[in-house]
Amino acid sequence: MDSNIVVLRFDGKNQAENMLSIFNDMQDRGIVTLEDSVIASRGPGDNVEIKQTQSVTGKYTLRGTGIGLLGGLLLGGPIGGLVAGAAIGAISGHMKDLGIDDNFIRDSAQALGPNSSALFVMGRAKDLNGFYQELKPYKAVVATTTLSPEQEKRLKAALAHED
Repeated sequence: MDSNIVVLRFDGKNQAENMLSIFNDMQDRGIVTLEDSVIASRGPGDNVEIKQTQSVTGKYTLRGTGIGLLGGLLLGGPIGGLVAGAAIGAISGHMKDLGIDDNFIRDSAQALGPNSSALFVMGRAKDLNGFYQELKPYKAVVATTTLSPEQEKRLKAALAHED
């Protein structure tokens, strides 16, 4: 199954952060796989805060560190290799940002009203039925998705609450 992007909007500045913890819990239990997630929030004023929550760079830094250590051991300088490998890994991770497009996030976040937030998630559900069941207790507005029309309809139904 391909990765999809889902943007959920919430009333309340901290609600997106709360929902992210639900997504992280679902990931820990094997229901979803998260590849990127970003929180945008606006308080009572005009300032929008954007917070990257999944670090692609960190994963590549760790990978680069391992490669640098191995190269350093082979060439006789483990510390220099470790430092060089970490730097190379971090740079390649930064350049290889395969997550949600930053311009899309900034443009979408500007549409947030006062005291609201949005959660941008890129990933895939391993268990679609479990995913929708997990979301039923929560209230959010589906702002946009790359899901199929049928899946988007199911997501909206899972998050819909009658007042």
